[in-house]
Amino acid sequence: MSTTVQTLGMLEGYYCDRCGAHAFYMTALHREGELFWCAHHYKQYATALEPVTEYTADESHRLHAGITDDKHVN
Repeated sequence: MSTTVQTLGMLEGYYCDRCGAHAFYMTALHREGELFWCAHHYKQYATALEPVTEYTADESHRLHAGITDDKHVN
């Protein structure tokens, strides 16, 4: 089972590995590596990622507050 942690500013300057939009989620994988996700793609893949995820950094609160550094946010 993976853990989700709220972070503050950790993901500024990172972009979704799937589409290039601002990243609001980062999943650290059990074996090694990290994947960065926009809100749209994280929601799309969250269930499938669960078995291979050590933890997820969640900065979606920045999306709801309108805090982004990107023109296109998913």
